[in-house]
Amino acid sequence: LAKNYYISEDGNDANDGSIENPWLTLAKVTAAAANDNNGGFIQPGDSILFRASDTFEGQLVVNRSGNAENPIVISSYGEGDFPILSGSGNIPTGDYIEVIKLINTSHIVFEGLWIKNDRKNIGNITWGTNSSYGIKVIANKWGGVNEGLTFRSLKFTDIFAYDMLDWEGKFTRDYYDATGIFFDSDEDDTTTTPKKEVGINDVLIEKCYFYNLGSTAISARHLGSYNNPISDDERNLNYVIRNNTFEKLGGDGVVLASVCNGLVENNEFIDLGWGDHTSSTDRYYGRGEGCWIWDSHHIIVQYNKQL
Repeated sequence: LAKNYYISEDGNDANDGSIENPWLTLAKVTAAAANDNNGGFIQPGDSILFRASDTFEGQLVVNRSGNAENPIVISSYGEGDFPILSGSGNIPTGDYIEVIKLINTSHIVFEGLWIKNDRKNIGNITWGTNSSYGIKVIANKWGGVNEGLTFRSLKFTDIFAYDMLDWEGKFTRDYYDATGIFFDSDEDDTTTTPKKEVGINDVLIEKCYFYNLGSTAISARHLGSYNNPISDDERNLNYVIRNNTFEKLGGDGVVLASVCNGLVENNEFIDLGWGDHTSSTDRYYGRGEGCWIWDSHHIIVQYNKQL
């Protein structure tokens, strides 16, 4: 039978995760959501529920999947504002690059959460200072094709990287990445015969609010061969982005790179490209559009508003 696991500020990680005895930390949820080899035990159909109006600092990593009939649901319970999951704050080891990281996961539903990541404390994470993500979705050759990911009624606010320095310590905006949701797929694995496909497919993002981000709200890429004439080869497939609001972004609203079959509709874009791109202290990227689409096939963009 499917189970609910509850997390609240009044919880304890030694508890059983019931509503009467909830867990406390994102680290505990990460342990439960690890793969089988690392002791995870969340099953298809289970729900992970954070108490409304509470704040949870740290990082949540999910490395297991639901199935099409019984997805894993990560959401909230109780009355009040959405619970806040933040990768930055009072974290002794330093602020995380990603608040939520999905690694080779399928059939997950996120709903009713507020995600922040304003990185100001480097701590032990001394690399990637020019990157910050609300949610990062990773597909690689060990997982193959990930599919069936839903992001609904989420808030993404105040996502900024620590600085805009490259690996040589020089100021540049070229590698600055402060993004709400980033879908990052490796190229297909050609070391096997036949090759093993890798990708992030069948994604729905709807009714979300993106506000005050350093760069882009939604970005998807596949690292396969560029300009592939075969539409559905080495590309992420089937993205629907609808009924979202994007406001005060340093960069673009939606970036689709190497995607096949996409629908971007009924979204509202307000004040994109925010910031001064000549300033080394302004953490906004400083230029952007509603949609930036390249090396993608069969994309429809309709009924959107840009102000």
